[in-house]
Amino acid sequence: RIADLLGNASVLLFFLVAALNQMTHGPLNVFFTLYVQDHGYTAFEAGQLWALGVFAEVLLFFVLPRFIRGLDLRMVLTVSLGLGSMRWVLLGTFPDESWLVITLQLLHAFTFGAIHSVSIEFIRRWFPGKLSGRGMALYSGLVFGLGGSLGATLSGLSWDTFGGELTFIVSGFITGTTAMIAWFGLKKAQLGPQSS
Repeated sequence: RIADLLGNASVLLFFLVAALNQMTHGPLNVFFTLYVQDHGYTAFEAGQLWALGVFAEVLLFFVLPRFIRGLDLRMVLTVSLGLGSMRWVLLGTFPDESWLVITLQLLHAFTFGAIHSVSIEFIRRWFPGKLSGRGMALYSGLVFGLGGSLGATLSGLSWDTFGGELTFIVSGFITGTTAMIAWFGLKKAQLGPQSS
């Protein structure tokens, strides 16, 4: 029953981790183009940076599903969140280093792509059969609806108050904390490798 699953600490904690990750993408989703243009990039270059991130994400979506069931998903999730923490802190600290910004955009494959893939596999494992539709609805609502909305709102408030650099750095620290929550809190979440 869906009510039983929603009373499970592992399920709730996983949704929290995924929602926090989406929340910390708020500064990227709302302000990235303006941010890099404020640091001397042209509109065309900002567009190319977006395209690079999407390319990396799509490439990972193409490759990862082929062997995701054989991976330790808690490890993938924690490493991806760790890379996300590094991405936001470095983007906030060194926005003028174009080679670094390019490299950080490639990490979108992990900070969004890998975490989304892990989340879909989590729904498959925890919401089997007829529950899968409800699991996906919960995932979309809590992660993209609630997490995404909070991220956009809070990043806007932070941007006005503290500026872009500090907003990204704070997002990095939140993502780093989320990585620790995932690693230590999801030990019983059935995220280990499975046979095909």
